Amino acid sequence: MNYPLLCSAALMLTLAGCEKIQQALHSSKSEDVAAADGSPVTLGEGHELSPEDFENFKATAGKVVVVDFYADWCGPCRNLGPKLEKVTAEFGDKVVMGKVNVDNARSLASRLGVSGIPDVRIFVGGAQTDQIIGDQAETAVRQKVQLAVAALDAAASAAGEGGDKSAEPIIQPMKKDWMPEGMERR
Repeated sequence: MNYPLLCSAALMLTLAGCEKIQQALHSSKSEDVAAADGSPVTLGEGHELSPEDFENFKATAGKVVVVDFYADWCGPCRNLGPKLEKVTAEFGDKVVMGKVNVDNARSLASRLGVSGIPDVRIFVGGAQTDQIIGDQAETAVRQKVQLAVAALDAAASAAGEGGDKSAEPIIQPMKKDWMPEGMERR
């Protein structure tokens, strides 16, 4: 008889019977967020989003929404996840983060064109403003989230000043006043 295996099985059964340990293992950090239409969106354990919650969550009013498409078996996803959580926490209540497990939400991932993971989408006002594909450095993640927060702040200040609600885009198209070598303007 394998006594170490029997002892560890007995220990697991004992721990599983303890209510306090079960509560600690299954406690979820719920966070209530209001969608654009004012209806609350509740994030479950680990900010996991269901496909049904995704549309309301990405349209969260007055916040930058970061959605991480990941899988439990994905190594780069496990590297990027803590960086995302740290960076989004730095911006306080201006940024909310949700996670979508592509194994559980294949139709949503397919509809959005998620072909590789990790795939992080950044939304402002329900519209996608940026995307991070693959494991990135924390500074690169921070820079992308910071740009989205700046765009959100610019839109809020323009709306607060009584200007029109469509803020001027941050990135302006470059004028092409140059010609490649050997080409002439008509």
